[in-house]
Amino acid sequence: MAYALLFAGWRIFALSTIATATIARHITVNASTSHLARSRLAFSTTQDDKPSLSIYRNDDSAIEVADASLPYGLKISSCVEAGMVALTFDDGPYEWTRAVAENMDEAGFKGTFFMVGNVHNRRLGLTRRMDDEGTQYPELLRSLHRNGHQLASHTWTHEDLDALGREDRLRQMRDNDQAFRNVLGFTPTYMRPPKGRCGKSCLEDMKALKYHTITWDINPEDWKYNSEDTWNETASRFDRDLSAGGSIAVCHDVEVYTARKLVPHMISELKKRGLKGVTVGECLGDSKENWYRSQ
Repeated sequence: MAYALLFAGWRIFALSTIATATIARHITVNASTSHLARSRLAFSTTQDDKPSLSIYRNDDSAIEVADASLPYGLKISSCVEAGMVALTFDDGPYEWTRAVAENMDEAGFKGTFFMVGNVHNRRLGLTRRMDDEGTQYPELLRSLHRNGHQLASHTWTHEDLDALGREDRLRQMRDNDQAFRNVLGFTPTYMRPPKGRCGKSCLEDMKALKYHTITWDINPEDWKYNSEDTWNETASRFDRDLSAGGSIAVCHDVEVYTARKLVPHMISELKKRGLKGVTVGECLGDSKENWYRSQ
């Protein structure tokens, strides 16, 4: 199997597929001295031939110009723009979503919200559809969009996409598309699979639907440490992964301590390090007009 790929202005040539090994190595990008300066992109496959996309820092920077669009059919887990960290939130909309967004607005930051269309969650005591105009959620989505946050798909009912057959997997995405269309008149081009699980056949389906599949390289595990006594662990995990070069953080706007504690901490920590909290689209150098489609 051979690949030739253009990504975000960088040219990649992969000569062959080698299980568990990186198959595309020498990438040239714009040089930068700030945090998240990137000069090597790796397109890899695992033993079961699942493609993934990883971006690594490298001191040997060069410049190559190539105008290209963001790829489909790959998991993207890192930013490419220097000085930016994508703050992302899964499982909403929920009652804490507005507080999360307002905290970022006050800081001049923007985030990406991966939305679940139809929720029946016993732990949260929540049953709702995000396109039900009898609830707060449609106007909340419209407000997030007006204020410059990015809206993206997290499936219709938060199913494990790898556990579904193709038709059920497509239905999860198409039903959520319809909910977005009902509220906004358009649908997103970015998605995150629940639990980050999206293997080869799932990625092929996301490619067919023209969805960019986004995972993460910063994981505070805020769903796990969500109390007054434990939320500091999420802050420590965010700081640790950030120091290790992480650039896409996965959080959950359904968790109260994420809204009240973790988001203010992340904002403070990013500012202290001279970094900016942005949407996934922005940190990948993708123009806003590409974040959504009308059909």
